[in-house]
Amino acid sequence: MKIGYARVSTGLQNLNLQEDRLNAYGCEKIFSDHISGSKSKRPGLDKAIEFARSGDTIVVWRLDRLGRNMEDLITLVNELNERGVSFHSLEENITMDKSSSTGQLLFHLFAAFAEFERNLILERSSAGRIAARARGRYGGRPEKLNQKDLNLLKTLYDNGTPIKTIAEQWQVSRTTIYRYLNKLEEKEDENKEKYLTNFSEAKRKEATQKYNIIKPFILGKQSLSSISKSKGIALSTLYRWNKLYKEQGLTGLIHNTRVDKGEHKLKQNIIDEIKRLALKNKRNSIATIHRKIANYCIENNFYKPSYKQVYSIIKAMPKSVIDFSHQGEKYYQNKYDLIQIRESSRPNEIWQADHTLLDIYILDQKGNINRPWLTIIMDDYSRAIAGYFISFDAPNAQNTALTLHQAIWNKNNTNWPVCGIPEKFYTDHGSDFTSHHMEQVAIDLKINLMFSKVGVPRGRGKIERFFQTVNQTFLEQLPGYINNNDTSSDLIDFQNFEEKLRYFLIEDYNQKEHSAIQSTPINRWNSNHFFPNMPSSLEQLDLLLLEIPKSRKIHSDGIHFQGFRYSNTNLTAYVGEYVLIRYNPNDMAEIRVFYRDEFLCTAISPDLADYSIDIKEIQHARSQRRKHLKQNIASPSTTDLIKEEKSYGYSPQETTKNVKKLKRYRND
Repeated sequence: MKIGYARVSTGLQNLNLQEDRLNAYGCEKIFSDHISGSKSKRPGLDKAIEFARSGDTIVVWRLDRLGRNMEDLITLVNELNERGVSFHSLEENITMDKSSSTGQLLFHLFAAFAEFERNLILERSSAGRIAARARGRYGGRPEKLNQKDLNLLKTLYDNGTPIKTIAEQWQVSRTTIYRYLNKLEEKEDENKEKYLTNFSEAKRKEATQKYNIIKPFILGKQSLSSISKSKGIALSTLYRWNKLYKEQGLTGLIHNTRVDKGEHKLKQNIIDEIKRLALKNKRNSIATIHRKIANYCIENNFYKPSYKQVYSIIKAMPKSVIDFSHQGEKYYQNKYDLIQIRESSRPNEIWQADHTLLDIYILDQKGNINRPWLTIIMDDYSRAIAGYFISFDAPNAQNTALTLHQAIWNKNNTNWPVCGIPEKFYTDHGSDFTSHHMEQVAIDLKINLMFSKVGVPRGRGKIERFFQTVNQTFLEQLPGYINNNDTSSDLIDFQNFEEKLRYFLIEDYNQKEHSAIQSTPINRWNSNHFFPNMPSSLEQLDLLLLEIPKSRKIHSDGIHFQGFRYSNTNLTAYVGEYVLIRYNPNDMAEIRVFYRDEFLCTAISPDLADYSIDIKEIQHARSQRRKHLKQNIASPSTTDLIKEEKSYGYSPQETTKNVKKLKRYRND
């Protein structure tokens, strides 16, 4: 039985000629394909071979219809002969079977010619396409819009012209306009920031070498064919270099990195499992992960990756991701989050405030061992200390307000000129800083309150660094410092400690050159003839003063408060009335009196009028008086004790030191 086979390369070609010749030869069954002869998978040919039985003959019009690859042709015909099926080509008049040696010879010759012809066609087609592209011509239908039209289209679209109107102008569909716009956007993305400066020196050098090779052609001195022969570079490569240089300049000659560089030839689920194991437990070694992933692949019938592949995948993971998984979010934020560093350009632009529990034990007013809290307000520009507050109480809104009161008002100390209302007040999210009291003060004084991110203290490094300086240059020298092993020294009392701290802040730190600003804080604050913005009067800062929770009655001799008498001529008309008072615990010589929420006057204590006495000194004097009473000694008044300390430089530490008693023995 004769079985015919016909083939054309594309659907546009027809099989009429081949089918007519096959029918004329007497083929009873004809199979066909519309596919290239270079393809090994051809459904029509497969059906013809399957249909053929021993003794049948497969007939083709010409040998190249069966195939254009000599090796494939020989393999196919040998397979047919083994099944007892012969082969015949009409055009070459060749019959191939096991008994025909001449047929086999002719078959091999014509198969070689068919392959040679096909290679010539491919070579000519490729060269023609390359030459056409070098001249700016491409295959396919001509574009509806040229480059000039595309530029106009982009301008119209950017100016808000409707797509429908643009499509009507060129008589194309809206889909075509959208397609052109997408191409323009892709081209913009490709060329975006493609500058020589963005590439390494090695890549720029490589691009220059390519240019020097095609330079004779660009200058019209030599053809690309002769350059190809002399340099041993493919002609298609030279055409491509020339095209890239014309379109993009020297950057077009820079070699593009492979899209899949660094990617692993493994299934994505295996890569994901390796990463999951690496992130799950920081104690997992790479060897352990490799063993686990091998078991995972066996269970799921996957290809097992090598140790090197697992190693490279884990090492390619960003360290930030690994740290986030192993160390936690807090560690990640501290190490990898960007910090907004605020730099002031002038004094009093930004003030920073913070508290710290000092690393030292001292004696409080009752003689108990305790650790004090320090509140600091620092000028961000000069690093100068504007105000401070020392207390055994935990930070609260009132202590912060008192510190701000001290920082804003004049200090009456030429060595401590820092004062004025800051433009911004930068703090953390402590309840003392976010209280309604502080909000009211900020609104009244026109201060912009700024808070750091909740739970993230970073960004306030200047004041944190200052606290470290306090530890290293001040506290370490004093008895009671926590990190000192020497416990034999007597602890100092609160008043003595506060005097030392005041001297350190005002006379030492503020006057010593700061490494970050290459100047002393005070000199930098005073630079450029700075003039601070001051409150119109001291009364404007009354909201920052302490307010006693209960009202006080005005007696005929004035107001009694903290064991002292305060008087003012304006109080005469209000004898018997109840008033509210505000006071500064750092200066108990005067109090502010308010009647029905309106300021009445400033009352002065005659006993303290010539002194600046704070409330801690009063508490200390009372403690001394109680000790005198316990010893049955005629005790002086609290006022006399305070005056004595101020007049003679009385050291409270000497009075608190216990006198050793004579040791007695029971048997004496």
